[in-house]
Amino acid sequence: MASASPRRKHLLESLGIPFEVCAADVEELDDHADPQELVETNARLKTELVARSRLEDWILGSDTTVALGEEILNKPADLEHARSMLRRMSGKTHRVYTAVCLINRQAQVNELFTVTSDVTFKPFDDDLITRYFEVVNPLDKA
Repeated sequence: MASASPRRKHLLESLGIPFEVCAADVEELDDHADPQELVETNARLKTELVARSRLEDWILGSDTTVALGEEILNKPADLEHARSMLRRMSGKTHRVYTAVCLINRQAQVNELFTVTSDVTFKPFDDDLITRYFEVVNPLDKA
């Protein structure tokens, strides 16, 4: 798996799929105008980097981002940025983009697909955001 994401690790573990974490040390793009192209480029960059040195292995990489209207909301820089992002999403619908790339050089497999999900939040206040931060680390999520 070309990712150190705890959520992706948990997902593969819950499916009983054996894997090894090989986090790709790449500089992800974050200033692309199109969210689908952004996640596809980042997923492919991560997966291809790991696949170069592991020719016989199946390499799975992915990337996720959120768009609110025309604006891409990248991972927050700090808690106040995360709070600001959540305030802006309160009572609105945003779109989550996740691209998945699967490469096996030996089998000549190179697949890429993207899934989008529309998520609507009911209106919420700062108290709910504070309680959310008590149980979830918002700094490692798009």
